[in-house]
Amino acid sequence: MQAEMKEQTQQHQVSIVGIFRDKRLRSALWLCLVAMVARQFSGYTVIVNYSTAIFTGVGLNRQGALLATLGLWGVSLNGTLLSLFLVDRAGRKTLLLTCEAGLVVSMSIFITFAALKKEGYTWTEYGSVACFFAILLFNQTGLASIAYILPAELFGQEARCAAISVATGVAALCAVCTTFLFPVLEALIEEYTYIIFIGVLVAAAAFSAVKLPETKGKTIAEIH
Repeated sequence: MQAEMKEQTQQHQVSIVGIFRDKRLRSALWLCLVAMVARQFSGYTVIVNYSTAIFTGVGLNRQGALLATLGLWGVSLNGTLLSLFLVDRAGRKTLLLTCEAGLVVSMSIFITFAALKKEGYTWTEYGSVACFFAILLFNQTGLASIAYILPAELFGQEARCAAISVATGVAALCAVCTTFLFPVLEALIEEYTYIIFIGVLVAAAAFSAVKLPETKGKTIAEIH
């Protein structure tokens, strides 16, 4: 490992343009970007920015919405701690795909509850809150950590900085898009806005299932 690190530090740094010119590095970058886009379209940014309004929208009163928001951050903390335990035990790919599947199921159930709420089933508001708790839990347990781990494990030292720069730039762009577009889409298509998130997550999971190698316990040479 020390010999590998020494060899890598002696190599010339690869620029962002250099990553796109190299087929192997470009393929690795796509894997990182897909995970990062999935992380931003997992509902995390939307829930963080609009949690109180979302909980009010599902039927809670103002006080209940504030309490649910407080509970949401408790779930986020537990998800982060759970990620520390699982990321090395379950493996990056397995944990990523499991959490993406959990997000798709949670959002699908929420859409069902929201539709039932319009039909007069008031009990669904509690189910909707549980769905948002599950969404944040799956996000923090898998996507939140793995999306940032992959650039460090798929790239050598010479290209890592450039890859992380591109990945974080894409993450910021997606976060801005979801934050500003969500209120517009939610006003137009209401709960069906989450179908967009589901579509992105399904596409990302399918791509990762086929293309992403398991990076747990492997060197960069073994991964490629």
